[in-house]
Amino acid sequence: MITIVVVTGSLDSGSYTMKLVKALKFHAPKSIECKILDISKLPYIREDFEFTLSSSLNEFYSKIDTATAFIIATAEYKRSYSPALRNALDLGLEPNGNNKWAGKPVSIFGCTPYNLNAFGGVRQLKVALEQFHMEVFYKPDFYLCDVIDKFNESGILTDQATQKVITDFWDVFVKWINQRNMPLTNCS
Repeated sequence: MITIVVVTGSLDSGSYTMKLVKALKFHAPKSIECKILDISKLPYIREDFEFTLSSSLNEFYSKIDTATAFIIATAEYKRSYSPALRNALDLGLEPNGNNKWAGKPVSIFGCTPYNLNAFGGVRQLKVALEQFHMEVFYKPDFYLCDVIDKFNESGILTDQATQKVITDFWDVFVKWINQRNMPLTNCS
C-alpha cells in the first residue's frame, strides 16, 4: 500500500487549504493510505533539538518515515509559503542533520480565495523542496483559485470540475510513484 502524508502550511483547521487537503484525502483511491500531518503543535526549531526530542517531534519524524510520498498544500504568504511550513520542513532535517525528506516524492498544491496568488507560494516551495533533495512532481501543477466558491458551508468540495481534476491528479501521481518504485532489470 502507498502511504501519502499530506501537509498543509495553514495552522487553521478551518482554512481553505485544510479544506483542500481534506478533499484530496476524500478523493484518494482505495489503494492509498492518506494521512494528514498536523504541524500546528510542532515547536520552533532551535539548536538544542539535537539533544531533546519532544513527543510531538518523535511523532512527526515517525510519520515522515512511514510516508511513501508527500503532498504539500500551501496558500500564498507574502509571495511565498508560511513560516509554519518552513519550520516543519527545517525540523525534517533534524535530528543531527539527518534529512528525513531526502529521496521522497512530493507534489505541491496551491490554494487561494483570489485569482492567481498561490503561484508565488508554490514556486518558492518547489525550489525549497529541491534543496531538501525531494523528488518534486511537476506535472500537472495544481492551483485552486477562487476557492471560496468551491466548498459548501460544511467544508465539502462541491465543485465537480475540481473533483475531476483531483481524481485525474491521483491517477497520474500514483502511476508516477509506482514507476519510481519499480525494480530495474538487468539487460545483459
